[in-house]
Amino acid sequence: MQIPRISIEKSDLVTLFRIYRKTIAYCLIAIVIYSIVDKAANNFATKPVIVASKELAAGSVLVETDLKEIRIPQ
Repeated sequence: MQIPRISIEKSDLVTLFRIYRKTIAYCLIAIVIYSIVDKAANNFATKPVIVASKELAAGSVLVETDLKEIRIPQ
């Protein structure tokens, strides 16, 4: 069984590009917009951290009311 050979010439690629240039342009625009939106969303992303809710003395035993969870930018 022989594998058929496919011959692609430069003119074929140019023709395909001309046919699909709008589709290619729309895809590139979508990628750029997605990148901008993703970057902006990450600027507002936060993560939870545990901090002291009041002044604590060294060596004191912690209870639940001594700590609180806040969110800070990543």
